[in-house]
Amino acid sequence: MGVLEVRLPALAVLLPTVLAIAADLAHRADLDVSEVDEFQMAVEEACRPLIPMAIPGSVLSCDFVSHENGLELTASVAVGPSHTPGAGLDTASVQWHILCTLTDELSVLTPGGGRGARAGVRLAKHRCNGDGREPGP
Repeated sequence: MGVLEVRLPALAVLLPTVLAIAADLAHRADLDVSEVDEFQMAVEEACRPLIPMAIPGSVLSCDFVSHENGLELTASVAVGPSHTPGAGLDTASVQWHILCTLTDELSVLTPGGGRGARAGVRLAKHRCNGDGREPGP
């Protein structure tokens, strides 16, 4: 298992950097071509709504975890005390349904409130066998 922590300013112009890292990690995790594309699209769909929620001048944090069955991403940003939990990450939206389709696990990280609160998303993409099933134990 390996962990890569990426921290960069929460700016839309830097999102392609995160996507390039995601694609590279997916290739290194031995995901097939379609799984690499799905993981990269999922990372974009997860990170894009976080950027406008971030406190100006704060950091987008992307923690990638590689394990024997695939990859996980936890992406988060610092939000202000007036941030409404779940705002910007509407689980009834088309965007959320796209994320559900592209990933094998998906959850919203709800900020605790107050100073230093973070909002985010956790997702996982599992490697499949040639028959479309996840590898067994």
